[in-house]
Amino acid sequence: VGAIGVTQCAISPNHEMIYEFKAEPAGTLWYHGHLLEQYADGLIGPLIIRRHDEYYNELYDSEQTLLISDWYNLRAHHDLMSWHSNVLNPFGLPPLPNAIVVNGKFTQSLFIPLSGSKHIRFRM
Repeated sequence: VGAIGVTQCAISPNHEMIYEFKAEPAGTLWYHGHLLEQYADGLIGPLIIRRHDEYYNELYDSEQTLLISDWYNLRAHHDLMSWHSNVLNPFGLPPLPNAIVVNGKFTQSLFIPLSGSKHIRFRM
């Protein structure tokens, strides 16, 4: 499993590839695309690996996952790619984002429904 053009070829349109791997260690992780502008255009998501004998289950009533990511008002393929490949940016650093999104949505305030829960486990 790896980056397109480095460890493997891209998966062709209308085709699929099944990755089989040992999911460890347990925890909160994330996945993202590596082909062209997939990541910058939002191909990301949470990947939660649970333990069979989950620690501290009795300490929380519910669980919420918050996926926090950058948002650019720039077109990924044209504007962000030229930013990364600019000779004035030799380390390929990204520009400052225009906003931050939580679970793919813009928000000035973050409201999380409690649904009667007193103790919530947040995965970020």
